[in-house]
Amino acid sequence: MQPAVRQTHCEWRYFHLNTNHYQYPATAPLSKGMFVQVVLRGKSHRARILVPRSAVRDGTVMVADRDNRLRRRPVKVLFSQGWISAIEKGLTPGERVLVSDLVPAVEGMLLQPTLDAELAAALSSAAEGDGS
Repeated sequence: MQPAVRQTHCEWRYFHLNTNHYQYPATAPLSKGMFVQVVLRGKSHRARILVPRSAVRDGTVMVADRDNRLRRRPVKVLFSQGWISAIEKGLTPGERVLVSDLVPAVEGMLLQPTLDAELAAALSSAAEGDGS
């Protein structure tokens, strides 16, 4: 994909309704600058932990432990897209990630975490493919 123009070169084929077969055109009826609608098929990935991109700072996220104490977790980000980062390593499902800036953020400090229901819903929607 060429990000600047959001275009890419691809090989294509079409489904011929009269023969019920896919065919590769001898000459491409598409010319430069034309647009098409495509369906891309691929393997789905296993579930990932998604966090707001802003929660990852220098390869680390802050979490609230069982005792509501601040802990830093080094993480490996698989990819980031838009406002979301997919975490490959470093977090387990159910950990409470801090999304607010704490000043100062002292390891082990006592927290009073609250759930951001709107953010949780947005992350859940994005995980289902309904958001970006």
